[in-house]
Amino acid sequence: MNEMSNCERIMTDRQAARVSGALFLLAFVLYGGGVFAMVSERLVLGLTLLLLNSAAVISIGLLFRGIIRRDDRVTANIYLVGRLFDGGLLGAGGVFWALSGGSDAGADVNLALYHAGMIGFGIASLFMGLWLIRHERAPVWLGVFCLIGYACLVVTMILETVGMGDLARFVIAPAALFELVFGIWLIAFGLRTAPAPQAGALD
Repeated sequence: MNEMSNCERIMTDRQAARVSGALFLLAFVLYGGGVFAMVSERLVLGLTLLLLNSAAVISIGLLFRGIIRRDDRVTANIYLVGRLFDGGLLGAGGVFWALSGGSDAGADVNLALYHAGMIGFGIASLFMGLWLIRHERAPVWLGVFCLIGYACLVVTMILETVGMGDLARFVIAPAALFELVFGIWLIAFGLRTAPAPQAGALD
């Protein structure tokens, strides 16, 4: 009975990882498409895509929390909070932008909320990178790539916030590349299963 329960749990984790991978990639399309639609004054379409992006972002947090908490409940909750923070601010930015009629002022508010959301998400994702390495849920290089990528994301958002956008363009590349690689990796391979607890650890 225990073996069957463990097998079902592993399959659930693998499925959750692969769905998350698809959502990682989908988020690029949804947010990019939403911003493009808003700039093109197709406000209803743009807002719809931006809100769908927020739903995808939050769904990743919920799915990953279920996986991470098997090893580390604190990291699981930090990552979920980071995703909720990010998804909430991105959605709020889109709503404000649409309600402003697609104005420049609305775009500025959306951008400020985007920067804040990305900083919070990036910090929370550093804990995920440590989790990947510490619990051997992925190859070490992927965990290190995660740390580098999200550290660059945080630095990029801070640089853009203080008006150093030209420099930020050179820093953002590792973050964008990591999310593409990680999304593809999750779809193709999923994550390694959590090591079975030692008998003595239950005493």
